This record gives sequence, C-alpha cells and structure tokens, in this order.
Amino acid sequence: MKHLAILLISILNAVIVLAKPITQDVARTLDDIYFLKHSSRSSLELENSFSVEFNGSTVYYVFNYKGGGFVAIAADDAVKPVLAQSEIGFLEQNITNPNVRYWFEGLSKRLRVLFILTSVTPKLCPSGTAS
Repeated sequence: MKHLAILLISILNAVIVLAKPITQDVARTLDDIYFLKHSSRSSLELENSFSVEFNGSTVYYVFNYKGGGFVAIAADDAVKPVLAQSEIGFLEQNITNPNVRYWFEGLSKRLRVLFILTSVTPKLCPSGTAS
C-alpha cells in the first residue's frame, strides 16, 4: 500500500511539474480542432479573439466565430484546454450577464491559483530531494 501511495504522489507531482503556459497561437489551434470536431460547421472564420487576464496573468483565451459560436481555451496546460464552448452566440470581453460574469470570474480566480501552484511546485530529483 505504501508503494502505491508513493507511485500516485510521484505521478501527480510529474503532471503538476510538467504543466506550462500555452500561447494564443497554440490555443487557436486547439480551438479549431475542438470546434471542427464538435460543431456542425465545415469552415471556421473568426469574428474576434481576446485573452482574459486575472491579476496580471493570462488565464484563458476566447475565440468567437462569425455566425455565432465560441470556445474558451485555458492559457496553461495544467487543466483540460476547453473551458467553455457554444455553437451559438458570442462571449463578450466585458460580460454583461451577471450569472455568466460570476462564473467566469470564479473560473479566472481558480485558474490563476492553479497556475501559481504549478509554477512554484519544487521539482524532485531522483534521490527524492528538492532541486
């Protein structure tokens, strides 16, 4: 049982240590792949895109499509990339719906904390000591 716990902790640490920020270009590629796979559209033409920051750090990117539809992609690979998507409507940079704004503000705070934690986690050497 002790060996299983050590193995699980090692795997979790490796996943956290390997997390890294992604650029808007990489996010756009992920966005296109996801939207083509999960929508009924055959072509993708962007209406606009923007990044969302929380406390000075980019936490996610939004891609709005002409004719409606959007995808929000995390700005770090510590989480699954697609945070939100719809085949209709747009996600505004200044969200006016209070419920949607509350959800995205909470998401931004949680993502920022996670990104901070993954960036300061000490990397372990094979001997088990912090590097």
